[in-house]
Amino acid sequence: RTGDSTGTSGEGNPFDTSSGSAGLTLTQPLLKGFKTDGTRYQVAIARQQSAEADVQLEAQIQDVLAQVETAWYALLQAHESILVQEDAVRLATQLYEDNRRKVQIGAMSILDEKQAESQAAAARADLSSAKRTYAEAQNRLKTLLFADHRTTRDLEIAAIGELSSGPIGVDSAASGERALEQRPDLRQARMALARQGITVKYQRNQTLPSLDLVGGAGVAASGEESQGDVVDRMESADEPYWTAGVTLSVPLGNRAAKARHAQSLANEEKMKLELRQLEETALVEVDDAAAAVTTGLERVNATKESRKYAEQALAAEQRKLENGKSTSFVVLQLQRDLTNARNAAIQALMDYNQQCSALTLAEGAMLERHDVAFVEE
Repeated sequence: RTGDSTGTSGEGNPFDTSSGSAGLTLTQPLLKGFKTDGTRYQVAIARQQSAEADVQLEAQIQDVLAQVETAWYALLQAHESILVQEDAVRLATQLYEDNRRKVQIGAMSILDEKQAESQAAAARADLSSAKRTYAEAQNRLKTLLFADHRTTRDLEIAAIGELSSGPIGVDSAASGERALEQRPDLRQARMALARQGITVKYQRNQTLPSLDLVGGAGVAASGEESQGDVVDRMESADEPYWTAGVTLSVPLGNRAAKARHAQSLANEEKMKLELRQLEETALVEVDDAAAAVTTGLERVNATKESRKYAEQALAAEQRKLENGKSTSFVVLQLQRDLTNARNAAIQALMDYNQQCSALTLAEGAMLERHDVAFVEE
């Protein structure tokens, strides 16, 4: 900084002087603003929010994977149901043809023929419903996998593979601990609580008085020379100076800052309670999912047994019918029982697979289940 001064002294003597100075002043907060200020606070908050956004994305990916799994199992079930109904049509049609021939030779009443014909027609109607369900399952899965339905309208996803009936180890306590550690919603809630902790510290700091250490240093020059000469003297640092001091500012009451701090503390306590509630909800979800897997496997085994017994009962009754010791009505009833048992077994398998998927999602382990690596940068 340079300047010129001209005028007349008290004795009437004219003067013309030039002056200049260059220096640096530093301020170090000791109370309010110490280790944190508005800029650093905003940076810390932004970093936390960025990390939370990564966890939100991971949660969405896990949800999508679970939805795709559910849709895939439904597609497999629909495909198996078509096979069951096709076999039901075959059995009913075969019995109808046998009964029709027996009616023609007078060995059976026309009522038995009509009953078999009616069941064959009902089986064909059920087959049409199964095909419609299969088409709907195709669309649900394609909606999750593709963005443009018009380009995939004629595409058929092959229902390759089988619904698994293999048992999985279920440990509710271990699953609960795993959920508390890795579920994205709980991790995000903890991050949000940590972010609120930053806000609490900042707002607490804002309630303190301002006590700043101020220091400065520089060079100065003045005299009856030109400004260029003064600048030369400053460069030679012939007249250095330094300053040091402390400034204290105590706002009266400081009610606004104290109110903001109190509000931040209240929000922090609220978020702690919400986190605790989320943890409890997660543990209940895991327990429910684990119990569903256990009972689901039991149901799979029970429906398998029921299907086997239905197959044996129908085979035995058909032999009795061929030997004239049974009626077409009983065989038709056993055919319906077998179809229902087969459908129940397929439904139980699909439910079991979906329950296993739900347990994995409740644990927050869907990425691990599908070997998907989510890298946070």
